[in-house]
Amino acid sequence: MIKIIINLIYWTTHQHPLFYILIIALVGLFIYFYKSNILTIANLTYREACRQPLFYIMILVSVGLLLISPYFTLFTFEEDAKLTMIREVGLATITVAGLFIAILSAYFVISAEITEMTTITLLSKPVRKHDFIIGKFLGIVLTVGIGMLFLALVFLIVYWLKEIQPQIKENIAQHRYMDNYYLLWQDIGDFLHQEVLLIGKGVYLAFLQIVIITAFATVLACHFSLVVTGIGCLLAFIAGHISVFIYQALVGMDLIVLTICGNVSSFLLPNLTNFNVASLVATLTPISFNYLVLTTVYGILYSSIILAIGIIIFNKREMI
Repeated sequence: MIKIIINLIYWTTHQHPLFYILIIALVGLFIYFYKSNILTIANLTYREACRQPLFYIMILVSVGLLLISPYFTLFTFEEDAKLTMIREVGLATITVAGLFIAILSAYFVISAEITEMTTITLLSKPVRKHDFIIGKFLGIVLTVGIGMLFLALVFLIVYWLKEIQPQIKENIAQHRYMDNYYLLWQDIGDFLHQEVLLIGKGVYLAFLQIVIITAFATVLACHFSLVVTGIGCLLAFIAGHISVFIYQALVGMDLIVLTICGNVSSFLLPNLTNFNVASLVATLTPISFNYLVLTTVYGILYSSIILAIGIIIFNKREMI
């Protein structure tokens, strides 16, 4: 725990300049949201999304997958390979769960309300359309964040029971802690400082890519049904993970037209490979704090652009 506090103090004093710009921007946005109706709409959206049975079904299914994830390694003989697979499967499960929570929440709190004409009542009050879009987006993001945080805690418990608890039991059986209980706390501290912190970074980056998909879901849900919104979000998710390969394939053909198409695709499509660090988490490869800052800025900017386009389109829509 002491190591974690020291690292946090070090990060806040020796980090990328964008970190401070990001903090100032977030504080400014919070003040603006607080003075408008955005936070109220976000709170109502979060409550409505959490009341949906499908939200809890997704959570329960994901918890079940996390609990049985150690059994996926039965045919792997090396212990390190087993732990690597558990970390990778756990992070993938949390990411996919967040994706479907975002899509389903967007449908229930936006598409369903527009279909039932509930939105007309809300917009007839002194609520601007861009406040409505941003509030709905933030409410869905909060719902996704709570769900992914809970699943991350479940995953850490499963991971503890699989890796750390057996090691501690073995050390107790060998009387390693008999003369010095500090070694026990040192082992627990190393687990928190190294593996838990790294897994936390991986979950955070997974959350950021779902935030981008949530922006797509919010915009699509304002105009389309669940099927179209879901397909659009899944296509955006897949395209975001292969956007780098699309760019490399088009540029590698050495044709001007294809090179232009490659550059355009790299600009338009979200680069979700920046957030996919499952392989790094699986192999316990460190992730720098500067990388987290840069990816956070990218995620916020890309989501803001998608929301801005959605607001422009939604402003032109007649609700009646």
